[in-house]
Amino acid sequence: MAEAAPSSEIAASILIAAHDAAAFLDGAVSSALAQTCRAVEVIAVDDGSSDGTHEVLTAWARRDGRVSVLRHAQRQGAAAARNTAIAAAKGRWLAVLDADDAFLPERVERLVRQAEAAGADLLADNLVEQDFATGARLGTALPPAEMAAAGSGGPIGLADMLRRDRVDLPGRAKIGYLKPIVRREFLERSGVRYRPEIQVGEDLLFYFECVLAGGRFRSAPDEALYLYSVREGSASGRRTGAFHLSAATRRMRELTRESGDAELEALLRQRQRATDSDCFDLAIERRRLGDALRYARWADPARVARRLGMAAGALRRRLTGAPMPRDSRP
Repeated sequence: MAEAAPSSEIAASILIAAHDAAAFLDGAVSSALAQTCRAVEVIAVDDGSSDGTHEVLTAWARRDGRVSVLRHAQRQGAAAARNTAIAAAKGRWLAVLDADDAFLPERVERLVRQAEAAGADLLADNLVEQDFATGARLGTALPPAEMAAAGSGGPIGLADMLRRDRVDLPGRAKIGYLKPIVRREFLERSGVRYRPEIQVGEDLLFYFECVLAGGRFRSAPDEALYLYSVREGSASGRRTGAFHLSAATRRMRELTRESGDAELEALLRQRQRATDSDCFDLAIERRRLGDALRYARWADPARVARRLGMAAGALRRRLTGAPMPRDSRP
């Protein structure tokens, strides 16, 4: 059995939040333990699972002394589980690994070496997308040119982060999907943590707050060492996570309200309008008028007018029994 390294020698703590992940968790844990940098620890948090997740994790802990298992009695969400893992971590660097994803073997070694050479507090490589069912590689999430451009003139700033994480960008071509390693000493000094109330878009908000607190966020444009599983039922998504994305954006605006940075403020207003437009649409579809009115303030005015007109037309048709127009669109 591999023994845990002394705290002073742990290069990286690999943090895994797991909820009902028993069917696929072995892949994540085995990839974490197979790192060419052996001085790692794996801190896995069972976030209120109802399947065999806890049993899978404790079996790994019995086999390898580098694995520690923590447990939430009830589900609190990935952000809260990561905070629990951060509090227990001893490594110089923290590396988040989702329970259905994996690291390529050299990821920790290469990223830690580059981050320390660059004096970074956060360092992100690209994602290699792979089909969850077949394991087929699907390419990188960010086009290589975009990855190279991110932070090409130095650390990634707040405005650049928002430009590269627009809600209208396709798929996972966004900085918020990346999984940078983070210097633990920086988090201890700054006090930045994940916000448990935000369940979609929590990663971007975390990186935003890190940079706002003085963190130096750099990219490793030539590296793509994180295997990101693409599968149905993902918790992320602009449409399904609209209310959380709106709340995360509102938090960013609160934090930078007095920044005096006109470009940053404009990007945040644009993002708020896009997220609140999605929230308005969802509220109308779910017939939650109070919520719709709350989000209408920041939503796109033309979109609000169009959706209200469609809703009024649908109500008239229900009252009169008239058929729906054949060319109507949701």
